[in-house]
Amino acid sequence: MRRHFTFFSFLLAFAVTTYAQEQVHSISTGPNYSKQSFFNLSTGEEFQLDNEAWDIAFSNVSSTDVGVFINESFSSASTGLKLFLAPTINWDDQYTDLSIFTDSLILYNRELNWTLGAFNHVATPGNPFDFGWGTYNPQNHVVEGSRIFVLQGRDGNFKKIQIENFKNGAYNFKYANLDGSDEQTKTITKSTDLGAIIFFSLNSGEIVPTPKNYDLMFLRYYTPLDAGGEILEYVVTGVLTAPGVESVNVKGIDPATVNEQDYQDDYVSLPTNIGHEWKAFDFSLGWVIAKDQAFFVKTQDKDIYKIVFLDFEGTQTGTAYFESTFVRKISSSSDVALPVDISVFPNPTNNLITIATEETENIKVDMFTVNGQLIQSIETQTNHPFDVSRYNYKGLMALRITMGGKVIVKHIAVN
Repeated sequence: MRRHFTFFSFLLAFAVTTYAQEQVHSISTGPNYSKQSFFNLSTGEEFQLDNEAWDIAFSNVSSTDVGVFINESFSSASTGLKLFLAPTINWDDQYTDLSIFTDSLILYNRELNWTLGAFNHVATPGNPFDFGWGTYNPQNHVVEGSRIFVLQGRDGNFKKIQIENFKNGAYNFKYANLDGSDEQTKTITKSTDLGAIIFFSLNSGEIVPTPKNYDLMFLRYYTPLDAGGEILEYVVTGVLTAPGVESVNVKGIDPATVNEQDYQDDYVSLPTNIGHEWKAFDFSLGWVIAKDQAFFVKTQDKDIYKIVFLDFEGTQTGTAYFESTFVRKISSSSDVALPVDISVFPNPTNNLITIATEETENIKVDMFTVNGQLIQSIETQTNHPFDVSRYNYKGLMALRITMGGKVIVKHIAVN
């Protein structure tokens, strides 16, 4: 595989110096997949973090989301973190029988969005106020911690952790050894200076700095795969799109001639839309790249790029090579900026809701469950009530509101 590195290093230098629109890039997780890489398509800049640099992360996408994630990345030569739900809701309880924390009970990020992580996915189905780690109190508008978690570290040792609450724009949480020793209490306040995801190290007790503006994350993560009729969680190496980034996965085409305009209505914000299946392992040939696949990526700055993967070097270097081509910038003259003061009320609701803006605008509303399943898509207008009870869904609902090419996501609780 070393011949690929030399060949594509040449291509990289040639492309950067010869073409203004097309470039060949490398993005790497390092030997044995020991790192995570954050990549900016516009600048070509890559920022790397060691897998062990952070342990948990907090959603900072909007002022109201309360997602908490676990770091699923680990080197192929090491052991990763494991998250479990504690068997009690009493912080002072101690756990002496560690055999209850078995691999079949591990909690995973679902990578369906950047507002719900592994700490959220133990929520009671159908309860719109249950966010997994905590429950929303409509009286004081605080999400109050209602569950305790146990984290098995990379060294095999265990810690307990509780998100105590989310109030006044801040996550308040604590963690300690299982016997209660070495208890640490921390507060993380949401801020636009911290990026859409806030990474935190339990070892250092500090926020881990990351770039605020990136489009792609190349790392290892768990995903459910079909193992002969049984769905199992496998760790894969792939690409996640960053918060605020949308993409289109196009298959069965000629990457050189595929037209982005044919797919401009197919963009989704699903983080795993690029994912890991642009490559496959062949025991005779090694890693094989799909030749009839391309991706279109819409960055947070509304620049659109075409991405075609060229090579993957596997555990030796953890490096993938891909060509990016600038396609177009979404014209600001054809866009209607979403109002900052857009609101949805009443929340919670039993039937009617109104998406309110200063002036009435045509909008498309996609309604999703907390698991990312589409409930219904409608076209309507702001400031005009519509009935969500007709869709026979109760619980937390995500509304993806599209207006003039701009997208914003709001959450409502349907009783």
